[in-house]
Amino acid sequence: MVEKQYMKHVRYWLDWNKPALPGAVDWLVERYRKVRNWDLSRVIIVTPGARSRGRLLELMVERSEIERMNFSPPDFTPLGQLPERLYPAQHEFAGDIAQLIAWSRALQSIDGEQLRILVKNVPSADQLANWLPLARLLKSLHIDLSSEGLAFGDVARAANIMYVARRERDRWELLEQIQRVYYDQLKAVGLWDLQAARITAVRKRECHSAKDIVLMGMADMSQIFRQMLEQIGERVSALVFASDSVREGFDELGCLRSEFWSDYPVAVRDEHLCIVDRPADQASAVIDAIERLGGQLPASQIAIGVPDRSVVSHVRRTLELAGLTSRDAAGKLLDQTLPIRLVTAVADYLRHQRFAPYCRLIRHPDLFDLVSSRIGHHDWLEDVDAYQNEFIPGEFLLRAGFHLAQEPKLTHVHRIVQELLEPLSGHTRPMGEWVEAWMGLLLQVYGQREIGSIEANREILASCQALQAALRPLVDLPAEWSFDGSAVEALETILHHVGHESVAEPPTADAIELLGWLDLPLDDAAATIVTGMNDGVVPSTESGHLFLPNTLREKLEIQDNARRYARDAYALSLLAHSPRRLVLISGRHGIDGDPLLPSRLLFAVDDGRMARRANDFFRHAGDVYPRIWLASALDVPAAQQFSIPEPRTEGLKLSSLGVTNFKQYLQCPYRFYLGRVLKLEEFSDDLAELPAFAFGHLLHRVVEAFGKDPLKDSTDAEAIRQFFRRQLEREMVRHGDHPSPAVRIQHQQIRLRLDRLADLQARRRSEGWEIVEAELEDCAATLVVDGEPFMIHGRIDRVDRHVDTGKIAVFDYKTFEPASSPEKTHRVRGAWVDLQLPLYRHLIRTRPYSTDEPIELGYILLPGDLKKTAFVTAEWTEEDLRSADEAAFKVIRAVRGNRFWPPTDPPPVYSQTWSAICQDAVFERWSVGEAVR
Repeated sequence: MVEKQYMKHVRYWLDWNKPALPGAVDWLVERYRKVRNWDLSRVIIVTPGARSRGRLLELMVERSEIERMNFSPPDFTPLGQLPERLYPAQHEFAGDIAQLIAWSRALQSIDGEQLRILVKNVPSADQLANWLPLARLLKSLHIDLSSEGLAFGDVARAANIMYVARRERDRWELLEQIQRVYYDQLKAVGLWDLQAARITAVRKRECHSAKDIVLMGMADMSQIFRQMLEQIGERVSALVFASDSVREGFDELGCLRSEFWSDYPVAVRDEHLCIVDRPADQASAVIDAIERLGGQLPASQIAIGVPDRSVVSHVRRTLELAGLTSRDAAGKLLDQTLPIRLVTAVADYLRHQRFAPYCRLIRHPDLFDLVSSRIGHHDWLEDVDAYQNEFIPGEFLLRAGFHLAQEPKLTHVHRIVQELLEPLSGHTRPMGEWVEAWMGLLLQVYGQREIGSIEANREILASCQALQAALRPLVDLPAEWSFDGSAVEALETILHHVGHESVAEPPTADAIELLGWLDLPLDDAAATIVTGMNDGVVPSTESGHLFLPNTLREKLEIQDNARRYARDAYALSLLAHSPRRLVLISGRHGIDGDPLLPSRLLFAVDDGRMARRANDFFRHAGDVYPRIWLASALDVPAAQQFSIPEPRTEGLKLSSLGVTNFKQYLQCPYRFYLGRVLKLEEFSDDLAELPAFAFGHLLHRVVEAFGKDPLKDSTDAEAIRQFFRRQLEREMVRHGDHPSPAVRIQHQQIRLRLDRLADLQARRRSEGWEIVEAELEDCAATLVVDGEPFMIHGRIDRVDRHVDTGKIAVFDYKTFEPASSPEKTHRVRGAWVDLQLPLYRHLIRTRPYSTDEPIELGYILLPGDLKKTAFVTAEWTEEDLRSADEAAFKVIRAVRGNRFWPPTDPPPVYSQTWSAICQDAVFERWSVGEAVR
């Protein structure tokens, strides 16, 4: 252990080839133990993260028990809270809301034309809330610079002596003026800016400490922290985890010298490395690495690094499937908790009053439970889904004058939601008055819950308390700062700050810890598996603030990408040198499918190894399964591990089928089972246009109305055309006054198709054909198969009869593309693949106007190509129709026997609804054939 003195500070070197925290405990024992008393009560210990603080205390307690010492624990203080322990506060500090309002008022005091130097679009309204986004931008810039001991004026003066464009110099001079007004605003109400207070304390040399301060592995600190600690002097000790060979890479406080680490070779060995494709593959590689440990280590001795937060959910889900418990040390962000998601969804709906955000709101699980409890059942959401997918409404239709008279469930739901949100509606009012309304909403939704030890309830309580604490300053604003706004503006004022806080997960026995990048180097786990080793993550990079690009940061010698690289190079060196088992996993693609690059730090080696690693990474860039990089011994999954669930038919007996269901069974018995027996459907809450079925339904409603109107007997094409147009306009109300552009285009497409149909309909009527029935519902017939009756049923679009011959024609309206004849859609190379039209003749035989004469079966084609609009009939013989009946009988026998297996492979077209269950897109999918054998 070697000691060296710099400017009254003392650096202590601890060997990075040994575990860091146990070595730190050894140092603390040697430094502060007196006989059997180990008194650290007058010591402040600062570590890089909460994980290292907690683990260090555990090791201290264990050491004191082993050596039977009387132990007084130290004062663990996060670095961000240390400055306020070092100088006397003379005024009350301004909170986040007060700072935002002060910045907003400062901006409002500046002439609009001047402000165009900062932003192109200057807020025009007098409402303070409109200035908050720009105020938030300046607040972050202020914190960024102040942490380096700089004010806006310092940058303005530096810009004058640098080669900086005139516009940039003018911008910083204006920012300096705004910052002075900001300070004046706070001073007028007796508040103090935290950042300015720290700078003032340094300049007045007010920093002191009655306790020793131990900096433990603090490799990177801002200038203001360093300047404060320099005034403390010899009471500051810096523990540096490194070897003698890198001493020149640290300054007097144990912080990194960026220039030293910029080309330092990081000692990562080939056997540490693993390259995979996507986040799910990274999670699989984690499991493989744990399996390689062979059960030799308990969970407490395994740490998983997640510098890229986007892979956390994949890792945790995969660990759970493997039967392993995990704990995310970073906790859950508040904006991911249910209460914050609820108020965010409410604000989104109140802001836009559109149907899509309304649907997202009522899908919130806690609001869904509340509505269901008041309605008395839980199946109402199906009606909302069906309504939305059918009509794709734009704005919320109850506000647009459409009262959903035929949708009583939706009306009831809407009334409950509106009553719940009523306190948040209305005109602007003083911001503080909205606090009670927002908390009242949470009280109605969560007030009846019993808050116990259940994790979900703990999160709910914590997030509600955080939201209340964030809203409270709106009530306590100085009278001269009071301003009006809406409920949404009140929430948005505080939500940006609250959402980035987190709720810690409680400690769990036998849980593998998921740690952030900065927690890993000091962690003493025996095995460390790091995911997300990709450039931009490790090392992290930032493009800089809008007004403070990285080039200007370099000139001002403040936090820049070079410092971030040095920090991460040192962290990886600590991991590589420590006596732990190490696996570093890099992905080729991110969560959104975009390509990724491996971390630059993995290439901080000699030229030969650099070239070999680069070649290995890019040569195998197309692999689907994890590619083992170089000497790593991780295993690749040999086969698909998930099976397709087989049908459960106990007690199942189908005695009827719709005529369209026969096609489904002929395409795939298993997918028929999923759709017809289990009734699995797919709904979407983000449709911008009518899906194919809704497009067809809309057209059907128009022609149905025509088929039931006296005008159906008209031979006047123009009169028929005008009827179609009027009816189509009536249907438009279902989409609101302002449907989406895509829906408006679809309405025009339907109008053009109906215009063409009007001409053909007038001609057909003049040829003697009359419409007997339109949209014939609940039509059923019984087929006797093997001596047992079986019911078939269906809905027939249209039945025509010739006034002279009495001949019957049955038609189905078809809007599909391209237009096809009944023969092409019903038979492929002579085999029946659809039985809809042939089975219609059995349904028609039950109608009173039916005769024993042959029935015409056909389509009324209404495709996008208007030239192909036509009445098309099938040319099937009686023998053809008998063969169709035989095909239907085979389906009936199979259905009676519950034969729904195996799935058809390759999958039929338009079967995407069940593609995940059937593993349609899975490479080397589970073998159905092997399962059958």
